[in-house]
Amino acid sequence: MIFIPREKKEKKPIPKQLPILPLRGTVLFPELILPIMVGRKKSVKLIDDAMEGNRVIGVVTQHSSEVEDPKPNEIYRVGVAAHLVRVVRELDGTQRVIVQGLERIRIVRYLQADPYYLAEVEVLPVEETYDVEVEALVRNLKGLFQKAVELAPYLNNELKNIVINVKEPGVLADLIVANLNINTSEKQEVLELLNVKERLNKTHFILTREVQIMELGNKIQSQVKEDI
Repeated sequence: MIFIPREKKEKKPIPKQLPILPLRGTVLFPELILPIMVGRKKSVKLIDDAMEGNRVIGVVTQHSSEVEDPKPNEIYRVGVAAHLVRVVRELDGTQRVIVQGLERIRIVRYLQADPYYLAEVEVLPVEETYDVEVEALVRNLKGLFQKAVELAPYLNNELKNIVINVKEPGVLADLIVANLNINTSEKQEVLELLNVKERLNKTHFILTREVQIMELGNKIQSQVKEDI
């Protein structure tokens, strides 16, 4: 799945109350686009109502993708306010939805459970720092990601070019982590890092580990072929 940075537009105001869409198996990040399938009755109702309103919702990952109807304590507190870009309704009642991340948010408290979750939220301020260390991390991450694209079949050159051209350090970290085949909980950890330098360091650690695993996997595969 490819996450694409959205075009820079005027920032949408984030309401203090948002309907909350629990997300299974992945994490949405600000500035990125994510296609999702919506099938739960509560979620379908939420999308329908939001499309008739301001089209801004809260997208928050649930702890376990196997839970059909997660309770509040089974949903992370930090997520993303998102804009509903497009909704396609299927004949079986499910929806193909494209959401666009706007801002990191934290759920302050839930206000209702039916017909879907509605919560009071707060926008989380991002701590941005631009210094020599950040510049070094950005350059190293872009170089490492190019190596990852060469090693991983699920990463492609189009994504590599997008990563190379990203200028904002925080967006770079989010984009890389969003596209790696790593645990959802680890992606959530990165989402919750508000300090951009800390986020870059965490992303560098993850990407370095993944590249090392890919290189080792390729080495083992080559040795097996030689033995055969």
